[in-house]
Formats: sequence, structure tokens, C-alpha cells
Amino acid sequence: MNSPGRFTIRQVAERTKLSTQVIRKWEERYELIKPQRLSNGYRVYTQQDVETILRVKALVDQNYSLQTAIMNVKQQSDFSEDTIVPLEKERLKSHFVEKLIKAGSNCEEAALLRLLQRAHFEYPIDAFIQKVVLPFLKQVGDLWESGGWSEYQEHISSQVVRDYISHLRKGIAQDPEMPLILGTCLPYEMHEIPVHIMLLQAAQKGWRSMFLCPSPAVGAIEKAVERLQPMKVILSAMTVQPFSKDDQLLGRLDHFAVQHPHIQFFLGGSGAIQYTEGKKLRAIIVTEDLNEVLQIPR
Repeated sequence: MNSPGRFTIRQVAERTKLSTQVIRKWEERYELIKPQRLSNGYRVYTQQDVETILRVKALVDQNYSLQTAIMNVKQQSDFSEDTIVPLEKERLKSHFVEKLIKAGSNCEEAALLRLLQRAHFEYPIDAFIQKVVLPFLKQVGDLWESGGWSEYQEHISSQVVRDYISHLRKGIAQDPEMPLILGTCLPYEMHEIPVHIMLLQAAQKGWRSMFLCPSPAVGAIEKAVERLQPMKVILSAMTVQPFSKDDQLLGRLDHFAVQHPHIQFFLGGSGAIQYTEGKKLRAIIVTEDLNEVLQIPR
């Protein structure tokens, strides 16, 4: 086919490094593109079709699920990573946070979800978390603490973020042969989003990841660890409430960690860092170094 900007399915396959079967699947099952058909029945693809396919492929290569990648490309076809200069990207990130605050103020769950999807599509997951999710959550916390927001506004906004981060993690294919990392809040600790973010980043690095729950019952962490036998355990406390409610909690967990030397236990979060200052633990590692926690032993 010699017409400029018009391609056969085989030419599209050559340009995208995808099989013709995959291209047809994305076209027919997911309605990603709608190629024209010639009188002889052959498909004719445009340059825009090729670029759309490449955008989905790029997201899948970054460990997005196929459905998430296609949904984002279809909804955000008016954005292009290649056409946004660095300064404009920074403005766009601020724009996302401002829009998220407005949607959260009005308790618009659907708008919050759409904005997260758009930001997620525009940036790799690490940048999405650092430049959009964390600044948004900080502003939410500041608004709630200052009285600018009511508890229900904070709760709805945080819940949408939590569910979206959890959805992203579960959309990453996990190799059953890879080691397991278990994340959980401590008893009496309800701030679970930091754990979900860490587990998402762990899944990106190849870990099998599992979240226990916010505020597990006393003894539940130990039972889960004995049953699941993870290689690493992430314990989180953003407040000091777990330790003020149970002053023996940290000692019991540290003793448990000593009895399981083949498992690494990490404790983080602002509340945990504050409480453990000056305290010496035998087995639990108190750290804010994400690279130390997520490094996979060779």
C-alpha cells in the first residue's frame, strides 16, 4: 500500500512489534481503533491508529494492565506525553492536584477517579505518586487538620486514592515464583495508604505483594506471617496510637521477629519513627529507606 499514512495490518504489526492477532484483538474486543475497510475487505490503518496502539503498548510495558492501558488511552486521547514540554508538565501536575482538591471538596467520587486516571496515564507510576498522589494527600491532611474540610470530605478523597492505588497494584501481573512481601498497618493504626503505595512499588520491582489490613487484631500479624511465610514484612504506623494503646506491642513483635530470622521485618511511618527514637530493637529494622525495604535478594 503506497498511500502515505495508510497501512496494512502487517505494516502496523511491523511498526508496533505486535502480532496481527493481538492488533485484531485490541480492535475487535476492546474497540481501541476503528480502521477503514477497502472494497476487498482489507483493513486500512492510519498513522493515528498506529500511535494509539503504541501508546497502549508503552503502558503495558510499564506493567499497566491491558484494560487499564486501553481505558486511559481512549479517555485521554487529547493528551500526549511527547508534546508536553517539562515546564508544562509541572504545571499539569499542579493542575491535577488543584482539580483533585476541588473534586474532593465537593465529594465528587467520579471526578476524583477520572482525574487520577488522567494523571496516571500522563506519568510513570513513580512520578504519578510523587508529583500527584502524595501532594494531594498532604493537602487533604492539611485541610482536615486546619478545619477547612470536614471528616467526610477527607474520608471520601482518601478512600478513592486508596482504592485506585490498590487497583493499580492488583493489575500488575505477579510471578508466583517471586518472593512475597507482606504489608500491614499495626493494630489501632488506620492510615493504610502508605502501605498500599509501598506495595505498589514493590510489585513494580517484581515482588509478589499482599496487604493484610488496617488495624489488625492483636496477634493477627503474627498468625499471617506464620501462615504466609513472606520474605519481608512491612509494618506501618503513621501515628503513635498503636504504641499508646498497647505499650507491649512493639516488644512482642520484635520478639516474634527474633524467632523468625529468615524473615526481614521493617517498621516505618512518622508515628513509628517518633516512638522508636532512642529505642533499640533486636530484629525489626526501623527505616524510611524504600530501596532498602524493596531490594530483592539475588
